[in-house]
Amino acid sequence: ATATALSEVMEWKPATFKFKKRGIIPESETKLGFIANDLIIPSPECVKGKGLEEGFDENNAADAYSLDETAMIAKLTLSIQELQKQITELQGSKV
Repeated sequence: ATATALSEVMEWKPATFKFKKRGIIPESETKLGFIANDLIIPSPECVKGKGLEEGFDENNAADAYSLDETAMIAKLTLSIQELQKQITELQGSKV
């Protein structure tokens, strides 16, 4: 699972974005993070929600994809463990 987690995390692309204006909620400041739609394919367990259908009600985005931060932290932890294992193996191969 750790090697798989590392290959998944390598596909994640940090992004800058703004949350769109919705109803009385104004557009957000620029944020740095991840776009949930981008993680669906490499790491589906890191995404919650069903996704929005074409023509969804802009004032009711309850089904929108969102990130599961706990799952993302677990995936990152597995990746760090895999990297440390690789470092330890490389250090052991040096005489």
